[in-house]
Amino acid sequence: FSQMLSFEAVSISLNLLMITIVALYADFLKWRINQVVIRIGLWAMFVLFFINTVGNLFSINELEKLIFTPVTLVLSLFSLRLAITKGKSANRTIH
Repeated sequence: FSQMLSFEAVSISLNLLMITIVALYADFLKWRINQVVIRIGLWAMFVLFFINTVGNLFSINELEKLIFTPVTLVLSLFSLRLAITKGKSANRTIH
């Protein structure tokens, strides 16, 4: 039980960190954070989601393979899109 609690605490912390990185990138949070740090965070998110996608592809659990492989693939592609975007103004071109 203790090990599972630790695992879930790490998982929740990582999710909160990722939400914070995206909120900083989108200027929802007005904290003064170096853009290089945010860009590194976005690349780290891409790598994490991509590795998770590969892991899901090799899962022995068919439900995990069927549901979570496409979800993590989409998340990795979205993270990649943010990581390679040159500037914040690039994501504000939609009217």
